[in-house]
This record gives sequence, C-alpha cells and structure tokens, in this order.
Amino acid sequence: MRVITYNLHKARRAGRSILEEAGDALRAREPDVLLCQEVFQTHCSTERQAHVLAEQLGFEHAFGPNKFYPAGCHGNATFTRLPVLRAYNIDVSQSRFEKRGILHTHLEWNDSVLEILNTHFSLTGRQRKLQLEALLDAVPNGDVPVLVAGDFNDWHGLLDRRIDRERHLRSALDAMRPQERRTFPAKRPFLALDRIYYRGLELVDARVLRGAPWDVLSDHLPVEATFRVL
Repeated sequence: MRVITYNLHKARRAGRSILEEAGDALRAREPDVLLCQEVFQTHCSTERQAHVLAEQLGFEHAFGPNKFYPAGCHGNATFTRLPVLRAYNIDVSQSRFEKRGILHTHLEWNDSVLEILNTHFSLTGRQRKLQLEALLDAVPNGDVPVLVAGDFNDWHGLLDRRIDRERHLRSALDAMRPQERRTFPAKRPFLALDRIYYRGLELVDARVLRGAPWDVLSDHLPVEATFRVL
C-alpha cells in the first residue's frame, strides 16, 4: 500500500490553477491513499479542488473544511482507492487566525478497518502542543491499524517520541538521515514539516519526492511511504 501526504498550497501558481498538473504527477506515483492539506473549495465546479482531484485520480474522498471565506473554504482532503466507511472533521483551532483540523477517515481494508488521520498543525509551538493532545485523543487504542499524516509544522522534531510512546506510532522517516527528511520550502528544503506515522503496518520504503515536477507544484514536497499488509 502506497501512501502520500502533500500540502497542496491551494494548487495555485502565479495566479492560476495548477491542480491538473499536480493531479497528473500524483497519479503517476500510483498511491492507494493520498492525504492533502490546504485544499481549496468554492461553489464553482472548476474550483472544487477535492472533487476535481478525486475525479482525476478515480478515487473516493473525504473533505474536512478548516477555514471559511466568503467565496469558499480550505481544509484537508483524503483520497483513497479503498471504500470510505465514514469520515468526520475535528476542529483543533486554537486561535481565530489559524484554523486547523484533523480529518478522521475510516476505510474498509483487508476485511477490517484502517483509520486515517489527516492533519495540519499550527505555526506556533503552544498551539501545536494543544493540537497534539487532540490528535492523541483521536488515535484509537489497541492494535487498530492507523495512519497519521500531514503538515505538522514541527521543525524541531519534538513530536515523534511522544507519539510513539503514547500511541505506539512510528515515523516512516525514522530510517532517513535528517537532511533527507526536509520538505519545505520545495525548491531548497531545510525544514522537515511533513510526516507519516503508522501502526499495524510493515514499512517497506519511505522517501521525500524531490526535483521536477514537485519543486514547482507547491511550497512543500510530498512524503511517500510504502507498506506491506500484515
């Protein structure tokens, strides 16, 4: 099972949509689960990015709005080849300036359920600590297979140990050197902001997708991990 997390940055460059180009690049990677952040939705069919990208990929999807505007909203979207059983959004905003959420999606998988938590944390450390508490509360106890991924804005790398200790979730990037984990900014990355955590799966491979076309499709680079079904 191939998983990608990607902050789309509303899929715009120089005032125009580059969603089709992003969708083509993502489809070429053949993911089974795709978690995106900063996905923009309006009432116009051509600017409903979650729906357009889902059609382009041929996937089911769930969308969790975080920030609302007069013309629409943006939030997290999870796309999947697997059947979506249910999905709901958890508001973890800690200020009126930074609206954040955790999109919790249950997928039908391997005669069981795979739980996906797609998140985008705040820029400030105090807010991230509170959002981490909400995330840990949302992760099911026990041996339920879980994937947690998104843009954590955690440039200090302080989350991994606690997430592992309290919910037994491992970072897919553990085996990579620190400089190989960097995802922001896309052209010359020096911060590792984007992560994939997992439980109940066997990690086969993980990487940050670098170079063309990724360095011009967003201000973040995608993280990709491949898992073996246990």
